[in-house]
Amino acid sequence: MTSANRRDRYVLAAIVAGTSVVLVLAWVLWTLSGDPTLDGERGGGRVVTWSGGGGGASPDLPVAREERGGARPATRPRELATEEPAPQGPEGVLGLVVDAADGAPIPVFQVHVLEADQADPLDRLDDTVSRPFHVRTGVFLVEQPEGVWDVVVQAPGYEPGVLRAVRTPAPDRAPHRVELRRGPGIVGLVVDGRLAPVEGVPVFLEVVELFSPEASPPRIRTAKTGADGRFSFSPLPDGEYAVALLEPTNRVDRQAGLRVAGDTLTTEIVLTPRHELTVNVQGEDGLPVEGALVEVRSREAHFARGRSNDRGMVLLEHLPDGQYTLTATPRRGPAVREEFELYGGTGQQVRWVTVTERP
Repeated sequence: MTSANRRDRYVLAAIVAGTSVVLVLAWVLWTLSGDPTLDGERGGGRVVTWSGGGGGASPDLPVAREERGGARPATRPRELATEEPAPQGPEGVLGLVVDAADGAPIPVFQVHVLEADQADPLDRLDDTVSRPFHVRTGVFLVEQPEGVWDVVVQAPGYEPGVLRAVRTPAPDRAPHRVELRRGPGIVGLVVDGRLAPVEGVPVFLEVVELFSPEASPPRIRTAKTGADGRFSFSPLPDGEYAVALLEPTNRVDRQAGLRVAGDTLTTEIVLTPRHELTVNVQGEDGLPVEGALVEVRSREAHFARGRSNDRGMVLLEHLPDGQYTLTATPRRGPAVREEFELYGGTGQQVRWVTVTERP
């Protein structure tokens, strides 16, 4: 290789090295300069970064980086229009009844469902019929049409629990949690002569004396025994009470001297045997009539009712002595009435009633 060629190669290498240095310096200067034209727009969209430092910036929201000539405002995410989700819950009031102290399910309770109103639901319990429940899980479902409801839950030995403005159908399948607190009161058990629990017995509370003149009288004065034969009145102010079964004026199945003093009193009442009346409803052809409404009412306002089953039979219980009027009304046809008497204190009687059903 001649000296001229060697010199030309050195000159070319020097030119390439110099060009590389110039390009590197230009890239460094461009990076440090923060040219908004280059840094702010790439491919038509903004380039934003999050420093991860203080100032309350969130990695989920776009934050503008400070640039020359001031900071560009952050771009807020577009709010998407949302629709109310379709109701997913059952066609009724679904609830879970638990003890407020330990969260354990309460297995025995009664549920009242009333139309939503500004008035206190506890003052309107006479406007509805209670549904008794006896379930270990404490879960209940009361089927209700679409609407808004007030719900009252009662359990022996607990203060009533109230849910206001419960909508049906529910927006989801989660049960309404009803936490009941224990309060002073009376918890009773009604049994028959064989000491078996008696279900569906009306119980009436009588206030004999309130120990404090400032105490408010209890608002709940009536109850009904559940499937386990139990009833309850709570909360009760300190005082002396009496309870009567079946009728408020019943002096036979009455227990007095029940004193409540800051705690729950338990008692057991043996129901005196009464008359049982079985009514057989039949048509003019002698065949049983199903679904007929049978009612008996005494001159002293004792009352019982029921509908005939597929064998045309109705069992009416706990009837005291007296003169009664029996009324049997088929689903399609006129009512039939007759008079009869029950006497002797206790017994079982069977009566046949013939009705006329229209096609």
